[in-house]
Amino acid sequence: MLYLYAAFFCKGKCAICQTSLIIGGILGTWWRIEDGTLTLAAGWLKPLVSEALLKELTGVGGALVIMIAINLLGLAKLKTANFLPALVLIAALVVGEGFALSHHLLGM
Repeated sequence: MLYLYAAFFCKGKCAICQTSLIIGGILGTWWRIEDGTLTLAAGWLKPLVSEALLKELTGVGGALVIMIAINLLGLAKLKTANFLPALVLIAALVVGEGFALSHHLLGM
């Protein structure tokens, strides 16, 4: 009887390991595809990102990280996801400012 319990335990353990390996392989493949896509997109976007845009995005990202920390510490209940559009808004403002400044300097 003890042999049956040991056999069931080993077979169950092997089934769990095999399942985790299959799922891990699928997720690992997806991770590689996503990582490669992001790397290629970063290479394409590099000429479009100015120093000012990078500084502003870093500032907004830092503020979001601080908001997450405040939530984790339980100091306040901040809805951080509501501030994610700030990343798009700050990018539009910086690009718009550069566009307006270049037209002003060129006399258009």
